[in-house]
Amino acid sequence: MRLLSLSLIGLIACSSGSTAFYPSLDASDNDASSSDADEQAPNPSIDTILSKDSIEAGASVTVTCTGTGFDRKDVRIDIFVPQEGASQDETFAPSPALPQGVTMDGFKITITKAGYYGVRCYTADLSLHDETPAPLTVTPATPVRIETSLDRTQIKAGEWIQATCEAFDRFDNKITSGFALSVAPSDGVKVSDLSAQLTRAVRHQVACEIPSAYLVDTTPVEVIVAPNIPKKIYTHVTPSEFKAGGQAEIECVATDAYENKVSDLPMSVALPPQLTILGKTISGVVAGIYTVKCVPETIPWRYFQLFGVTVTVKPGDPAQLLLKVVPDREFYSIGSKIDVIATILDAYQNVVPDASVAPPTISPPTGIEPSPTNPLRTFILRAEGIYIMTFRVINFPEVSNEITIKVEGSGPLITILYPERGATIQGKPSVTVVGTVNDDVTGIASFTINGIEVPRTNIKPDGTFTFILNPHQGMNMIDARVVNGAGMESRVRQSYYFSYAYYPVDANQPEKGMVHNSVRAFLLRDFFDDGDHDPNHPDDLATILENMIVGLNINSMIPNPVAEQGPYKVYIRNVRFDRPTLNISLFEHFFMLSTGVPRTLTPYFCSTPMSYSWTPQFRAVWPPKPNIMPSGLSLSITSATNSGSTGTRYTFPASLGSVCMVATLGFTRTVSMPSSLTALRA
Repeated sequence: MRLLSLSLIGLIACSSGSTAFYPSLDASDNDASSSDADEQAPNPSIDTILSKDSIEAGASVTVTCTGTGFDRKDVRIDIFVPQEGASQDETFAPSPALPQGVTMDGFKITITKAGYYGVRCYTADLSLHDETPAPLTVTPATPVRIETSLDRTQIKAGEWIQATCEAFDRFDNKITSGFALSVAPSDGVKVSDLSAQLTRAVRHQVACEIPSAYLVDTTPVEVIVAPNIPKKIYTHVTPSEFKAGGQAEIECVATDAYENKVSDLPMSVALPPQLTILGKTISGVVAGIYTVKCVPETIPWRYFQLFGVTVTVKPGDPAQLLLKVVPDREFYSIGSKIDVIATILDAYQNVVPDASVAPPTISPPTGIEPSPTNPLRTFILRAEGIYIMTFRVINFPEVSNEITIKVEGSGPLITILYPERGATIQGKPSVTVVGTVNDDVTGIASFTINGIEVPRTNIKPDGTFTFILNPHQGMNMIDARVVNGAGMESRVRQSYYFSYAYYPVDANQPEKGMVHNSVRAFLLRDFFDDGDHDPNHPDDLATILENMIVGLNINSMIPNPVAEQGPYKVYIRNVRFDRPTLNISLFEHFFMLSTGVPRTLTPYFCSTPMSYSWTPQFRAVWPPKPNIMPSGLSLSITSATNSGSTGTRYTFPASLGSVCMVATLGFTRTVSMPSSLTALRA
């Protein structure tokens, strides 16, 4: 028989070793036989035909023998297992016995052992046999059992294992293909054919399987995977948030590159200064967000990936309430606005942002109004008074604080009870001022009388005070100034008269009530001559005298004729002169003394000490006395004193003419009083 696709190559011998099978015949012989058959009767021949050329183990195949020159009753079937490398033997001998796993029932062959078989027909007398046996392939049946073996069972994470799989059907035929690898657990497993990379440090169960047959090894091989070298360090803090003063547990975990824990790496904890650690417990009292990191203790950090965590320390429960008033003043005016800023702190001075205050209680309840736009913060001061504002934290009423607001609507009150305004006092030079001073809201910050601070010991709790003054002769002023705590000032000014004695007043004899030197005027040097003789602004005596001289009509003062002798008369007319210049120089300090004037009651103005001085007095000369001076026109001011002293003559060059004397300047000497008080008549 000829086969179209024969997979058997070489010599196949029967199991007995006596029969040989050659899969290919010489082509020339075939051609010769064909040609001979065309010319002669066919030669006896026998061919083998199989119903199937491939079956599974346990299946059957039917053999059909065809050909000529033989009786079908003499046909036999020879089944054999081809042997590779067997020598070709032309002598045919059928196999003495059926191969293992082969049974035959007539021309039906059943084979349970997988392999390659040869099937040929032959005659009983062995005169004919199929020289080209039919090949039969028996494949394993459905697998019913599978086994797994590994190259190693202990590895480090990330390493590979190699599996060997064996399967068998129900006839114990070995199956060598269609395998897959099953690894449990599958996390961190990478499978390639029958190799697997295991990255998780756990015990894996590795089993071979045949997915097409739904068959898996029920006795898998256990592989122990150990962690590899450490590459990462993780920090775990539980809880990651806690209140100030609380604590959390910290855990440092080292892993290899595949996240497997490595237990034998020495580690420490890097903490910010606001946190502390004791053992595996961290704590802190300063609110904030901090980074906590576990680090290797002995190995440089650069060899690791470090994964820190964020730890949040939250403020604790409210424990303290701080109040700040803006603007911050000791006293406020009516109508002003204030902002009360509340800051809530915990026991560790952390601000508690989520806490808030309730509306304050105000005592007395009227006088301060909450602002409609921000009633918990802004307040309007409506009335004068001292107010206590108490604030409390919502849900924590025991946490409270209060502020005192002083509203000042007016200045302090001051009254002088003694001496009365305009009182006349005589006797000893000592006057006790009696009065009241008070400010119920802001208190007294400063109290002075005539610039002298009144001692606080002089002020009684009810506000009455006393203060001793040393008066001088004449009118004395009381200038009392008081400033309250809000900086508001009140002032009282009044006067009284003091004298050791008073002149009696007699309306019938008023001259007896006159007081010598009762009125005096003290003039500075610029009063006489300031050196600026502007005729349009006469502000000193020299300029006034210059304007007087300029305005004199000299011609009208000349008694024409000025000379007469017989028939001759001398007239002087059209006398003119340029604007004169008058300078006044003082050699002493002067003051003008006027005559006394009557009055009913004359106090004294006192000054101490009084120096020896000269007082100029101007006395009119009337009628004017002309005088002809041959050297030119001169104005002579004659001065004289009670002691006979002569004054200075001032000469003004001019053309020939007469001088008109209109005033003389006299000096009166005054001597200071022996008692260091100089009496000046008011």
